[in-house]
Amino acid sequence: MKDRGPFHSADTVGGWTNHFLRMKRLKERAEASARYPASKDDPSIRGDDDFLCYCLWAHSMREWIRHDCPKIAEDLDKQLFQEMAWDMCRGIANRVRHFDQLKFPPKDKYWRLFCTYDPLAKIYSNEAQIEWVLYYNKRRYTVSSVIRMIDEMWANALASIGLDPNEVPDEMRVSK
Repeated sequence: MKDRGPFHSADTVGGWTNHFLRMKRLKERAEASARYPASKDDPSIRGDDDFLCYCLWAHSMREWIRHDCPKIAEDLDKQLFQEMAWDMCRGIANRVRHFDQLKFPPKDKYWRLFCTYDPLAKIYSNEAQIEWVLYYNKRRYTVSSVIRMIDEMWANALASIGLDPNEVPDEMRVSK
């Protein structure tokens, strides 16, 4: 990550902890829209937009921690790189950002994200059953389950390296 210099914007103030809190808000939004083809408030926002945005932010969380707490970067990578959720998050985020210009070969370059619809669900629940689904590495996942996997991955990673978004010791920061 480049030096932020003297200019700060809303996304750089607060470092990794601010990024973590924003990622949590995006998680809530992604979970809320995982069962709808489009936003109830704004139909131009599709349910997959929130999921892809969450994956981008969850993926960039690593760089924020590596920048703000360089002493634990290696431990963080050891924790993340053993997680299937990290492979999914990293693969999706990089495909969303770079498409064909990837720096590494993706685990599954043929992943698919689509919406399923059960027309009979309205009969027994008075509501159409819609759900976003991800095919990744030849397996089917609901978007809701992938969001949970990524969230649990970050909770485990932060706990294993001793980081608490509410308490960051000064010695772990680049600058005070």
